[in-house]
Amino acid sequence: MFGTAVTRQLTGRARLALIILAALIGPGTPALTATAASAATTPVYTFTVADVGQGFHEGGALLSDGTVSGGGELSIFNGTVIASITGVGWQQVDPTDVTICFNLEFLRPPIPAHIECNTVPVGGPTKVQLAGIAETLVRVTPVAAGG
Repeated sequence: MFGTAVTRQLTGRARLALIILAALIGPGTPALTATAASAATTPVYTFTVADVGQGFHEGGALLSDGTVSGGGELSIFNGTVIASITGVGWQQVDPTDVTICFNLEFLRPPIPAHIECNTVPVGGPTKVQLAGIAETLVRVTPVAAGG
């Protein structure tokens, strides 16, 4: 893949490792310092996603800066559809609902990646259609104060 750039948002352990690396290196690298500064966000909600059928399980946090941590993998139709799913962003729609957006990057078949957004109530679980093909349960739970 010469000449092809692949970019991915760092989440979870990869992001934590980069933040620790930035702290060890010190202020000499502004790009790493900027990444570490964004880690000051706090979780507002947690979310879990569980496929009703063959296989998609994900979880993470909806952070105070509008980003989503976490990710997961999707495998349905006996492995004929496989996708990597990562959080893109979220927003509070009203006091009882949030909209969460995910990036679906299909590994099989070669379908172009796309971003899908779903509005769900806080509490749940709520049944949604992910990518129009996977019946999925989404639960959004508030993070307790100080938690």
